[in-house]
Amino acid sequence: MTPDADRLCPTLMGGLPLALADSPARPVRSASAYAAAWGDPPIVLRCGVPRPAALAADSSLLLVNGVDWFVEPGSDTVWTSVGRGVYVDVRVPSGQAAGPVALLSAVIDERLPPITASDASPAPSR
Repeated sequence: MTPDADRLCPTLMGGLPLALADSPARPVRSASAYAAAWGDPPIVLRCGVPRPAALAADSSLLLVNGVDWFVEPGSDTVWTSVGRGVYVDVRVPSGQAAGPVALLSAVIDERLPPITASDASPAPSR
């Protein structure tokens, strides 16, 4: 884990719902303390993940409830939030609607403030 993940992810994890739509939270076996899951097959959220390899400056993003998402379709669809202090990904099983992403977006937007231009550049030296 990175220092940013250790600083920011506990705030996000503390605000996650006990149920996501009609899916109850479930136990998670993960190397990271910053993972949560709901339902069966599970929708899995991980906070503090690495930047997606396919994410580029010109990548298309989807704005959902105040959060920009980079979406990678596959056997499961992986949504990765961008523009926050850490990357958060949400893995939605194939065939499931993306409604849970909208619910999680509201929590991410509330708990992980967006990065501003001043956050992205170092302070001038004096």
